[in-house]
Amino acid sequence: MPPNGQERKEIIQKKAQTYQLPSLESATQEYLVANTGGFTGAELDKLVRKTVYLAGYNKLPTEREWQQALEEINPQYRTPRMQQLLQNYLRLLEEGGGKPASTREADFLESLILPPKHI
Repeated sequence: MPPNGQERKEIIQKKAQTYQLPSLESATQEYLVANTGGFTGAELDKLVRKTVYLAGYNKLPTEREWQQALEEINPQYRTPRMQQLLQNYLRLLEEGGGKPASTREADFLESLILPPKHI
């Protein structure tokens, strides 16, 4: 399972520290957490690295660089293959062929399914 909101926040903060960025403003943190659902830890690291690159090393990233980095990163859950796997897994759960690890898991996985036009 990808990290939840609190875990994503912590990962982003740690990666920002790794790249010697000052503490992120709470509005920036909330924006990033809200827009990174389904991202893996590695994809969050890539997001921070890409933002630092876009801002230019030794410069503080602006909201524009964070947004641009988010647009350029394609998390694996958005790939056609992963969308197919998610749909198959959810179908299996609906048919009674498996049980989610928690009651939240099925709802979360459903939220990762993209509308057909994005696949």
